[in-house]
Amino acid sequence: MSLAPLDIATLALCRGLIQLLLSGLLLFAIRYDRDGSGPGYWALGFALNGLALTTFVLRQPELNAPLNIINNLATGFGSCALLFGFWRFNKQQPLWPLLALIGGLPIVSLIIGGDLWQNSAPRALITSSSLLVFYIGLLFLLDKPYRPEIEVLFRWLRRLILAYLPIFFWQYGLLYISWLGRELTGPYEIYRAVFGIAALLFTLTLAVACIGLQFVRISAHNADSAVTDWLTGLLNRRGLSLLATQDDARRERDRGVSAVICLDIDHFKQVNDRLGHAAGDKVLQMLGEVIRANVRGHDIAARQGGEEFGVVLVGSDEIQAIQVAERIRQDFSTRSLTLGLALQDPITLSAGVVGIANDRTVLQALDAADVALYAAKRAGRNRVMSASSMAGAGGP
Repeated sequence: MSLAPLDIATLALCRGLIQLLLSGLLLFAIRYDRDGSGPGYWALGFALNGLALTTFVLRQPELNAPLNIINNLATGFGSCALLFGFWRFNKQQPLWPLLALIGGLPIVSLIIGGDLWQNSAPRALITSSSLLVFYIGLLFLLDKPYRPEIEVLFRWLRRLILAYLPIFFWQYGLLYISWLGRELTGPYEIYRAVFGIAALLFTLTLAVACIGLQFVRISAHNADSAVTDWLTGLLNRRGLSLLATQDDARRERDRGVSAVICLDIDHFKQVNDRLGHAAGDKVLQMLGEVIRANVRGHDIAARQGGEEFGVVLVGSDEIQAIQVAERIRQDFSTRSLTLGLALQDPITLSAGVVGIANDRTVLQALDAADVALYAAKRAGRNRVMSASSMAGAGGP
């Protein structure tokens, strides 16, 4: 039983058309994503690679020269676009020298690959080396996902590349042997078909993974939006509750400490009534910025509702929390005069601070800090009151 001959040109054309189709699917996938610049470059990369494969099949003697140039340049720039898209998607700085190498090797192959107007094994080998640099660069990039939600897909993409690289080396190793003038043993046409099918499967899997990454990111952003206050960018009450539970578990496990701060803008209703709700929104946004500037990355900051904010200082005690609350109070009062709201006096805030004992949850501590906050209001506002200072003064 003999195998029917495989049409390599038709297989290459199918690969090219499929990549063009995948490019369109990626463009559709980013239509409603405001941060879709990375996948946009993926779409460009697949389109350029599809163009390269399509021009490879079009062998007209009078068009060989421009088609060869288009094929080489589209291959190099397509790889650049794909890698750049992964950098943008993963929020990493691009390595410009690496992109220059990937895009420059096909140009070098056109210049020094023999006769400028003919295909040759040296030219193909030089161009393929740019693909090898692309695969290696992508392997290193995929080792550091910027969000835990995409870690699984990044890991599978690394495995895909590692599985495809031996076939890639086999393909161009045979081309190198042919260039040296040595006789190839075995059914070379079947080998070429295997290479083409493997490349097609690799491209399909890569494109599906890219589309999957895009939808995972959109899902993660939607999840973030569900726990984020739209006005200040801080957590909302739901987000605070979720992370508070995690801090409770950490303190129970490590016998650690934390402290909470409740903040409330003094006479905020008067700001809204006298200056308008747009001015009130500016004040709330500024307080969010002041809080972010005075807490650490692992602390928890949230707008609990209206003009009330809550902060969990992870691993800090009550004394440290009082210092942070004082900085926030002073910075907020100073910056309120820079908002351009025609204020005669600075806007102030009051704060209540409580250290979290081992028998108390974060949410329970926030309730206690709220009591301290309103004690600060009764004491004249524009001050920080802690649970310990209330106890020392005979407060509730």
